Amino acid sequence: MDKNTSIIELIIAISLSFVGGFIELFSLQIHGVFAGMQTGNLIYTLINLIDGDLVSAGYHALMILIFFIAILLAELLKLILLKKKVRVELFTISLEICLLVPLMFINVQQIEDMPKTLNYVSSILLTIFSAFQYFTFKEIHGHTYATTMMTNLLSNLAKNLVDFIKIKNKSYGKACLDYLLILIFFCLGSITIYAILINLNNNSFVRLTLLIPIFILLANIYPIYYVYVNDSTN
Repeated sequence: MDKNTSIIELIIAISLSFVGGFIELFSLQIHGVFAGMQTGNLIYTLINLIDGDLVSAGYHALMILIFFIAILLAELLKLILLKKKVRVELFTISLEICLLVPLMFINVQQIEDMPKTLNYVSSILLTIFSAFQYFTFKEIHGHTYATTMMTNLLSNLAKNLVDFIKIKNKSYGKACLDYLLILIFFCLGSITIYAILINLNNNSFVRLTLLIPIFILLANIYPIYYVYVNDSTN
């Protein structure tokens, strides 16, 4: 991999991580469920079951089921796209944009004031979004990572840091830097949407905040295409 491709691959990873953090907190603040962190939804499902709140338990359980189904669909689509020689990453970016655009036309209010049907539809779209992003973008510079949840990333960061200290191999140090940047940008995405939401006086404009991740996804179309062409010709 040449230097330009390596840099572009990192830019894709950190920008999508920003989107991952943005969407995760947006989903939690507006809809009360996690879009990508299904461990959190599982815990809330169990808590609500114990408390006897079957509606809330079912709501969180539904998001887990939707995430699982979306991953299955992503696996099947990958097989189809590979046969047709269509780049999976480009398809995913396009799908993600198509999932976010309809949400801009749903008048999102606080979850307690929001019609249940609209709340469920919005939550489902965001969960499918996170599932496809998690499934598709898994590797940077030969190392595994995720843009929608940080648990495995923290584990990989710690492992590579220990290996770098022990072996003094620069590749482990570079991996640590990659993971750290991805983590930072995930946090920045979450901080950005939270800062916007707490300062947004008119809730009718909440949906317009989705222009931020949509713009970032659009900006990633050519870089992803560039990386794909480079990989194909090398």
